[in-house]
Amino acid sequence: MSLPALALVTTPFAAIHSRTRYQIISQTSFEIQGDLDDFKIDVAVTYLDNEALSHVRTVPLYRERYVLITHEASGFSELKSISWAKAATLPLCLLTPSMQNRRIIDAQFRAAGVQANAVMETNSLVTLWSHLAFGQWSTVLPQTFLLLFERRRGLVSIPLVEPEAFHTLGLVAADREPLAPLPRALLDYAQGLDLTAEIERRIHPG
Repeated sequence: MSLPALALVTTPFAAIHSRTRYQIISQTSFEIQGDLDDFKIDVAVTYLDNEALSHVRTVPLYRERYVLITHEASGFSELKSISWAKAATLPLCLLTPSMQNRRIIDAQFRAAGVQANAVMETNSLVTLWSHLAFGQWSTVLPQTFLLLFERRRGLVSIPLVEPEAFHTLGLVAADREPLAPLPRALLDYAQGLDLTAEIERRIHPG
């Protein structure tokens, strides 16, 4: 679920390395591991503290936390935070279990002693958002999702607690020598970023 924040890394890096060309694709953690091992990709962004990859170099980027996005009519819109147990009572549209983010969310619901009421599942963020915007469903997503969409009339985002959950996302590259110039340059560049602060500044401007 790193895609919403990825441009905060690639855009300034591309401005420095203006002659470099990039291709960004979405993959499962299993696919990332295989393509790093097989020299098919140079760098990936993935979770560093959940289903961690092997034989990789890592640079942490930011900590992910989770929010419930729901309709004002849900009755929860005035809450400053909401428990995972309460969120489980809503009809949810969630990513499919093939996505690591969904497996993390399911683990949080289990930690709260409940099971998510996943009425709709999809592996597409666009499909998820359209069902959220035009249907009766709610969803659980990382806070970085809020970077992509201004507040839509009738929808609210509420931080999830009990238990609070944080996971670290970061850059990974195959742990080999010599490391190719591009992944080395990107990892070096990322070490100087404070992406957590930048994400919060953009979600809560002013």
